[in-house]
Amino acid sequence: LTAAEMVTVRASPAGELEVLLTRRPADDPYFANLWHIPGSIYIPGDTMQSRPEAVIETELPRTVVTSEPILINNSILRDYGRGPIMERVYLVHATESADGQFFPVEHLPKDLLTGHDRLIKFVVRYLRDN
Repeated sequence: LTAAEMVTVRASPAGELEVLLTRRPADDPYFANLWHIPGSIYIPGDTMQSRPEAVIETELPRTVVTSEPILINNSILRDYGRGPIMERVYLVHATESADGQFFPVEHLPKDLLTGHDRLIKFVVRYLRDN
């Protein structure tokens, strides 16, 4: 399986880098009530660009997105209980959101989906180096 992960960032009023996280539903059979990076598995018929656009439309409909999704890595392999998934990590900039909560990248919630902290750190390094 391949997933599109939308790491959505903004600068706080104090200038700190923040990342948007959303909560998984309480009835999620794998990751109930955990904070996570919005994303989705590619489904048959998707193109490499249509899935990121669909994630923005379905998981971030009340987020003010200020950039197109930028693919920054397409080869992070993980397995957190649902089988192996190849993650394509996209960077998205936003200014505000009613879809989740922005957290400073240095102070992520303890109940963050396993491995998503790695994706956030990867994006922080990318932003620092580019």
